[in-house]
Amino acid sequence: MHIKWLLIGLLLISSTFMSPQFSSAADWDEYRTFLNGYYLLDNQKFESVSCTVVNPVIQPTLDQLKPLEKNVKITESFNQFRLSYTRNGTPQLKFPKFDIEIISKEGMASPEKAEEGIKMIRDGVEHIISGSGQMISGLFDEYMLPKQSTLKNFKFHQENNESYVSYEKSGSQVSNRYSGQGRETTQHGSNLEAQSQDQFSKLGSTLALTSSAFTITQGQVKIKGTLKVEYQTLGASNFPSHISGTTSIDGPNFHQQGVVDVFFKDCTWK
Repeated sequence: MHIKWLLIGLLLISSTFMSPQFSSAADWDEYRTFLNGYYLLDNQKFESVSCTVVNPVIQPTLDQLKPLEKNVKITESFNQFRLSYTRNGTPQLKFPKFDIEIISKEGMASPEKAEEGIKMIRDGVEHIISGSGQMISGLFDEYMLPKQSTLKNFKFHQENNESYVSYEKSGSQVSNRYSGQGRETTQHGSNLEAQSQDQFSKLGSTLALTSSAFTITQGQVKIKGTLKVEYQTLGASNFPSHISGTTSIDGPNFHQQGVVDVFFKDCTWK
């Protein structure tokens, strides 16, 4: 279940939430002006912000160890899972420490099976943490101004109240169409096909991403999912408060479903 969130996070970074980069100053200036109508971290009034990352899925996973609470020792620092951002920088994640070890085999019917179960729980929690980090990084790319770089066949134009962006990067063709408070994104590569339909809502004087439905096909694996984003007020600024969503992954011999549920709490800013 948890491995797929790491996969989804990595795919989202390269597709759904990819931010275009530019081959000329003119393209950059024109597109940057356009992006100022959308929620960007650098346009918020705070100089820096730091929040605790809370993933409610972790505790139910640890609850599986209750029958062995006298036999195992859990080392964790989940309250130190933090997201930090400083103006003109990039969001940084500080990951928590986590480990489980057997301290006593007394009363265990099968220590070997217990070891296997503990390893599965340890790996599961690590995948939750890693996958959450990838999802956060992918989402926060949406909130950053793109950096200039070389792109092939970059185009940006506006027509009939719609805006179009297209370019080639790393062998893939990417196209965005902005219309009203929506955006459609497609990406075509040698082994990757991705589509997303994103919705934005008014947040202050800008539009902020609030929901997304996406399909990613890579080889024989197809991922379908939804994503929702909620926001909180920090002083005179706004910041994400909750990421939630669902996914399904289908391959030649398997089908998996899952959810994502991440909160940003206890935020401090200046």
